Amino acid sequence: MKTDVAFFVTQIIGALAIIISLINLGIEIRKSRKQSIKESMDLITKERGDFIKVLATDGDLAEVMTKGVMKNEHMNDIEEFRFASYLYHLFVHLELGFRKWARGNIDDELWASWVEAIQWWLKKPKVVQWWKHNDVEGFTESFKKFINNLIIELEKKTAEEEA
Repeated sequence: MKTDVAFFVTQIIGALAIIISLINLGIEIRKSRKQSIKESMDLITKERGDFIKVLATDGDLAEVMTKGVMKNEHMNDIEEFRFASYLYHLFVHLELGFRKWARGNIDDELWASWVEAIQWWLKKPKVVQWWKHNDVEGFTESFKKFINNLIIELEKKTAEEEA
């Protein structure tokens, strides 16, 4: 009889230990996820700053992007290639941010600031032209739909302002 009681008590203690371990594991996973989200947001913000820094420190690229974004000047083949390559690089990173936001790894406030930045780019005719005629492709359908919807919204807003 004593053996049965000891066995029963041991089983209860073991079960409690497992439950406590699972609770602790859940707490640690939650902490790790929060830290991962924070690091992801910091990395995305840093990368966004890096894009601006490249334009600020690379005079040749800045000149090409100015021609493509701010002025309506003709670009030679090399300038067109650099312009398209920079935009492709930028939009790949924007898609990364989009995917992280969609998975819940970036909060809505940070994502809203990214959308504002994306809209700035999409207000530039040559950027929209590049997007619509991108022969490289390489973006997910959900991101393409997101960008295309932003373009439509901006075009409607511009038409309303001009009317």
